[in-house]
Amino acid sequence: MKIQLTNLRQADRHINALAKIADCDFYTAEQIYLKLRRLETRQNNWNTQDCNGYPELTEEEQEKRDQQTVKAVKKLLPELKTFFINGDPRGYALKIQKEEAEKYELHQDFGAYGILAPEF
Repeated sequence: MKIQLTNLRQADRHINALAKIADCDFYTAEQIYLKLRRLETRQNNWNTQDCNGYPELTEEEQEKRDQQTVKAVKKLLPELKTFFINGDPRGYALKIQKEEAEKYELHQDFGAYGILAPEF
């Protein structure tokens, strides 16, 4: 994954915030970020499919599928307390509440929710 030079400062700040959350070095946090980006993309694709009605899944099937993402994020960042999946495909899927985002100085959306894996 390539990060454009114009957004390098934002990416650097975000990866440092992930390092603070995971209590690790920058290189390890960068690897966490790349894994989170893959999870973000997968979850957003699922959210889009759900919105478009394909495939037709029951609520239980959707919940079971979404729990895969929850488990993967919690494995990467077990210290997060307010993580949730945003089901709206028009925005980022992996988010945390405002207070926790501010605590770790994570990138935030217009609703002030913290975005775990923004695209830079």
